[in-house]
Amino acid sequence: MRTAIYPGTFDPITLGHVDVIQKSLKLFDKIVVAATNTKNKNCFFQIDKRIEIIKKSLFSDLKFNKKKISVISFNTLTINLCKKYNSSVIVSPGQKFVFSLFDSNEIWIADFSQAEMKLTKFSDIGAYPYDGLISPDGRYYIAGLFGEDGLALLDLWHTEQGVRRILPNYGKGDAKLPVYKMPHLEGWAMAGDYAFLPAVGKHSVLVVDTKTWLQVAEIPAHSQPIFVMAQPDNRQIWVNFAFPDNNTIQVFNTETFALVKNLTPGPAVLHMEFTPRGENVWISVRDSNEVHVYDTATQTLIDKLSVKSPSGIFFTSRAHQIGL
Repeated sequence: MRTAIYPGTFDPITLGHVDVIQKSLKLFDKIVVAATNTKNKNCFFQIDKRIEIIKKSLFSDLKFNKKKISVISFNTLTINLCKKYNSSVIVSPGQKFVFSLFDSNEIWIADFSQAEMKLTKFSDIGAYPYDGLISPDGRYYIAGLFGEDGLALLDLWHTEQGVRRILPNYGKGDAKLPVYKMPHLEGWAMAGDYAFLPAVGKHSVLVVDTKTWLQVAEIPAHSQPIFVMAQPDNRQIWVNFAFPDNNTIQVFNTETFALVKNLTPGPAVLHMEFTPRGENVWISVRDSNEVHVYDTATQTLIDKLSVKSPSGIFFTSRAHQIGL
């Protein structure tokens, strides 16, 4: 079943929203209409009322098929909804869906901005695209390749140029180190003119010039990195690591690539999330049953929260950002 996620505030649902849903049903078997439940956005209607209005509009007034549309509220990242509903669809700017097809080695763009949906297909983009991201400015869609090394890049501003391959050595390749966990592309950080990404099977962070998409540096790291996350001001990146060295966080300067601080929050550091303005970072320490809160300016611990086996930490502010 092909499922698409349609996130938004829906405060309230409009004819424009209905038009997107109607067109999406021509392409997908099921649409999940996901209304964000966030305290960071000053909505006119409370979430329960918004859900009520959506259901009345779609099912009572317009008689849409309830079996093909789910209406939910959410307070997590859109990518988590994609995982929950087994959907590979990501919503990009301009009422477009951009997604990779694992079995056919393709990237598709479904454009719903006009009266008639326009579908653009890119074939032979690489073997088994398994993951994807959209850059924070909405320009680049990048797909990871499960079947071979390298990545596939599509410039959404210039789709006439087609898909091109970048970083041909990115992937496990002939690395001698065992790979304990394949990093997801959402673990990349883009800061200034650089992309910082975890090297697969190596103890390093790769630095890529986003103007040329060529690797320009390699930063030695504590172990095999999993997530490389940039602070909202892009001045520093925070890196966590794969088992068995997953008790450590390293902080690097994005201008000089120098190590700023080594932190050891505890066993099984899994995820990091910055507050919207970046003054704090929240870190899940699963095997200590804690979430740690650090001051990003001083890299000092300022609080601990008792949480049973915490994993992902996601602030609802991210639901309103382009990309992942």
